[in-house]
Amino acid sequence: MTYYENEVIINGKNGLNITDGSFIIKAMKITRGEDPDGNNKIGNSYHMLNGKLSFIVGRNLSGEVAKWFNRRFSVYNDFVINGDRTTFDHKAGGLNFAFVGDLSITVSGGNLPGATKISFCDVGFAQGKTGLSNNWWFAQMTGQRTKAGGNTLLTIGSDADGHTVYASFWRGGNKVNEVSLLGIQILSDSPKERNVKTWNIPYVLTGFKDNGTELNLPKMPLMQKGNIQGITVIPDENFVVCSHSVARGSYGRIIAGKMFGDKCLFKSYRKGWKHPGGINAIGDYVLVPSEKDEQAVIAMYDTRSLHIDELRRVETFQLDVLHKAASLGITDYTADNGQTYYILIICYAEDNEFVYAVYRADASDGIERAVFTNVAEFNLNVGFEGFGLLTGTNNKVYLLGLNSIATASYKDEMYLYEINTNSWLPTQIGEAKHVTSRGGGVNGVHFRWGAGVFINSSEEITALATECFTLDGTLKTDKWVNV
Repeated sequence: MTYYENEVIINGKNGLNITDGSFIIKAMKITRGEDPDGNNKIGNSYHMLNGKLSFIVGRNLSGEVAKWFNRRFSVYNDFVINGDRTTFDHKAGGLNFAFVGDLSITVSGGNLPGATKISFCDVGFAQGKTGLSNNWWFAQMTGQRTKAGGNTLLTIGSDADGHTVYASFWRGGNKVNEVSLLGIQILSDSPKERNVKTWNIPYVLTGFKDNGTELNLPKMPLMQKGNIQGITVIPDENFVVCSHSVARGSYGRIIAGKMFGDKCLFKSYRKGWKHPGGINAIGDYVLVPSEKDEQAVIAMYDTRSLHIDELRRVETFQLDVLHKAASLGITDYTADNGQTYYILIICYAEDNEFVYAVYRADASDGIERAVFTNVAEFNLNVGFEGFGLLTGTNNKVYLLGLNSIATASYKDEMYLYEINTNSWLPTQIGEAKHVTSRGGGVNGVHFRWGAGVFINSSEEITALATECFTLDGTLKTDKWVNV
């Protein structure tokens, strides 16, 4: 065998500069016979020199090392779950060596206040071969491959003050031995986990104008095989999130980013579940339902990661239900006993009826660890393509639903209900309100396609409707704001 100096470059892009770094091995696997002198041991610390980490070890591909690496970072993509932990989103076939350990880097630039030390636990470096080059892998046990394209990994770390850090690393498409930091976000504040409450919800329909206002969203990925299913906005961050079904491919799509900036294309949670539905936000989080056959899974995403063009799925949350999920709404309220709960309502069609399944969770542990149980269901004579749950300052819960009646050009209507949180029975408030969009786009702008409701910190309630899908990268959209 021959020992080689195997160097991997760790650098910053987009105005970020990595000035120092180290890596401590916690676990490793090397092809047999390729380190007879035992140069590499658990506990070894490797310091970056000239922007590189160097491992003195031989090179010989083996399936044994790849299997060891895959068990730690790629088994999540087996069966039905999408959650691969490497930038490549597939398993390794053969590797020379693989190391797992703790990576620390000192970063400056971007929106950082100065040189900042960031630590990432359970990071993986491995070397394989592609063509005539020795190709490096980058992974993290708690990382997520979130995008539908590209070779980035959302990596979770912490700073010296204990704040959670989101970082986007790129490996693949750059140099074969280069790992690049594309973006970094320090979460110095607690996440928003509750909805804004307002006093005027019973009068919300009278506050909407009859005609929508054009709000076209540019720089959307082109997605023609399927259609927009849901839309919502994180108003304080100016983010927009859309769900998109697909006719081809293995995953549904989530399109998200700045309202009037570039959007990124993300995978939905589970492989084979290609039909996400109407979505809704609560605080910094968005819940997305995906259905297949007569089942659905509800996933939750943390939109704070959109600051670095990633979309973290909350892995502590998952709700599987034995019915479909065309759309959903979520809010929080305080019950008569003083206990605060999250309430989630899921709409689906069954036997020519529209069923609304009610789920509730104790809110004391926060939204990321909320455990929802089914407490009731009720029927309505209308099924909403998108809706929102709103909570009044009186702690009453309301459902604002958006529906398109199937006529030649679709007739768009808004409905408002008060939900009794003891009997779980809905009471309609007033008559349905007919509204008109500006039209245009593919198949017109209607609630039939992407539809959604959100409330901002100024207590303004907004309803949105989109076209079916975009042909030019601009999503034709209308909004109605309660004034």
